[in-house]
Amino acid sequence: MFRKGFVRDDGKIFWSYKSSKNKKKYQVWLTKEKFDQYESARITSYKRRIEKYKKNQEKLPIEQRNFKGKYNPETGLYFICLHASGTPKFGTLAELEAYKLKRREQQRIAYEKRKSKIPPPNVCLGDKHPSIPDLVVVEIKNHKVKYGPVEKLQKRRERIKLLSTIYRQKKGKEIVEKYKQIRHEKQKQRKENPHLKFSRGDVNPLTKWKFWTYSALGNEVWLPPEEFDKKRAEHNKKVIAAYHAKKQLARS
Repeated sequence: MFRKGFVRDDGKIFWSYKSSKNKKKYQVWLTKEKFDQYESARITSYKRRIEKYKKNQEKLPIEQRNFKGKYNPETGLYFICLHASGTPKFGTLAELEAYKLKRREQQRIAYEKRKSKIPPPNVCLGDKHPSIPDLVVVEIKNHKVKYGPVEKLQKRRERIKLLSTIYRQKKGKEIVEKYKQIRHEKQKQRKENPHLKFSRGDVNPLTKWKFWTYSALGNEVWLPPEEFDKKRAEHNKKVIAAYHAKKQLARS
């Protein structure tokens, strides 16, 4: 079985399998020029069918339009994509997930090919244009360099700083809330089951490790006996030093 694009020893490229009138299959091999011509016509035709399908979808109400992953309760199938013929393709949830994985891998390979063709630029943000001194590097994306005025670079940096601050604040709040919820659930479990609550120094009968404390998430922290004794000695030293420092401060 050949795939489209396979090159034969004589230089001809495989296009497809076709059936004759008596239902016998035969192979279609083309020259490089003919193959490029056919491929260009195929892509143009495919784009035309997609545009036509999109225009027909825009005429429908929003709730009746198809989108990737839309579930049809009548058939029990999901909308996956458009066929090369321009007709919609439906399938099960497993087929939809398989298509998404395949499409993601195709996009990754295409991106790697595009990136490999463009060498990485030897410049940084803020570097001056080699021939126009008023322009500087304002963006580097996919190994492509964009130049612009200094004001544009400053605005972009301010915007990135603002967005990163907003993101960190939002993410920080989400993490704190998540940790609070987890800690609350574990504290609730320990209150409902007092026999599950441990004190520092309790020994695990199976591993012989000693209990140290509960983490911020409410997880149990167990240590080997040697590490536990070392950590406890260090902790006691800190407590004693803090006590003496506080006492000396009170005297003065």
